[in-house]
Amino acid sequence: MSFIAIINPDTGPEDYQDSNYVRGVKEMQAAGIIVLGYVDTTYASDDISSVEANARLYDNWYDVDGIMSDDMSNTTSDESYYATSNSYVKSLGMNFTMETPGVTIPKSEVGVFNLLDIYESSGTPASSACQTTARILRQILYSWRTMFRRLIPHCCRTSRAR
Repeated sequence: MSFIAIINPDTGPEDYQDSNYVRGVKEMQAAGIIVLGYVDTTYASDDISSVEANARLYDNWYDVDGIMSDDMSNTTSDESYYATSNSYVKSLGMNFTMETPGVTIPKSEVGVFNLLDIYESSGTPASSACQTTARILRQILYSWRTMFRRLIPHCCRTSRAR
């Protein structure tokens, strides 16, 4: 079982490096906890350079494992914004990204991030939300299964030919 901790010094990394956070991050990582830095994207309305600057500060100051982007838009037109953010975080050497739209997102965004939080309310989600999520996941699994059926025979032929 994996544990994830999200640090949020001041709705982002603050204006200075906090030694308490540095020590805390190291201690959590030593215990096997994945540590993410909190960045608010304000539903893709924050300039992408600001999101990238916050990710860079978390990486440089706290050596976190990745970034958790809050207030994610679930609008199809914002997909490139989050793909750019995700790619930038990974280019820094961080290996984990989490997005929190709090609702179901476009199917094309599933699989881009390591983790999605699609429910942020108390209690359990309405059955209609669960059915929508289950339908999207079934479609994705079917697509992956179809892709792997094509890929695996090719890999097997390639390995035997060597």
